[in-house]
Amino acid sequence: MKNKKTLIIILVALVLFLAGGFVRLKNQKQLLIEEEERKNLEQEAQQIEATDSVAEAEALLDQIEIEGLDDDFEVIDKDLDQL
Repeated sequence: MKNKKTLIIILVALVLFLAGGFVRLKNQKQLLIEEEERKNLEQEAQQIEATDSVAEAEALLDQIEIEGLDDDFEVIDKDLDQL
């Protein structure tokens, strides 16, 4: 009986440990994604600042928006393929 309780406690501790590791891994992945997005935004801002005219900046903003939409559609396609 005592061994059974000990085994249950060990299993519960292991499950909690694994759950904590999963949460930390998920948080780290989210931080990496946010860092990558920040770098992309900084790069886009530098490209816009380097333009010589308003029309050129607007064209660059349109191109960035289109590329973002393309990325969104790729993610949607991957999600649909998984279904």
